[in-house]
Amino acid sequence: MGPFDFVKSINYQKQDLLQGDVDGCVERDYIPFIVNRALSNTVDTVLFANETNMRPFLDKKLQYHYLLNTIRRKNRYGAWLKSDVSEKVDLIMRYFKFSLDKAKSVEAIFSDEDVSVIKLKLSTGGLKDDE
Repeated sequence: MGPFDFVKSINYQKQDLLQGDVDGCVERDYIPFIVNRALSNTVDTVLFANETNMRPFLDKKLQYHYLLNTIRRKNRYGAWLKSDVSEKVDLIMRYFKFSLDKAKSVEAIFSDEDVSVIKLKLSTGGLKDDE
């Protein structure tokens, strides 16, 4: 059972997945961080996710039951945020094999001419490189 099965049960199904879990196998699959992050992507559930984030010392079962019984039934979809990486940073990352943070920190050092040289060196040919 994955964390998104728990999110689906909290948001829409309203079915207690921990009911009858005697040995605690299903409770071990519940990952509060992932569930809270998924719930924080929608406006009407962000406060409930924040409440469980403020109390990480509670058992997983208590957190799950709180969310299950307080959030109203609704089919929700919140898009996950993705970081925007410019073409310049992407080229620096690929050419020098830097991490994203390192490439962003050295981005100001490179001029547009340097970036065009890097782009030519990374060029492998094909239709997409002609753009």
